[in-house]
Amino acid sequence: MHPTLVTPDGTSWFASDNAQRLERRSTAQLANLRNPDRHYWSVLHKREYMPAKDVATGLPIKAPSSGYFTGNVAIPQSANDTRYTFNTNAETGKPLPPLHAVAFVDFA
Repeated sequence: MHPTLVTPDGTSWFASDNAQRLERRSTAQLANLRNPDRHYWSVLHKREYMPAKDVATGLPIKAPSSGYFTGNVAIPQSANDTRYTFNTNAETGKPLPPLHAVAFVDFA
């Protein structure tokens, strides 16, 4: 699993180079989400790898999903919603080139 957390200002974070900060950063994110005086949200993109391999590359097929968190509410996104966010330019709304070796799944 490789989560990418996105904050309201558009900052995304968490990768192998800063994994040691995940617990501290997650605690801060949860405190912000639970603060009733502040409108705060966070998105979690989760990438898992399927046992099936891509025929062209031989690499495992990625299975991304996403969820939206605000306050004490977690809203799982459908595979179609996640597909749209991964395949659409956020600034122009135009489609991006299609991703290969990807099977979008509902957030679980």
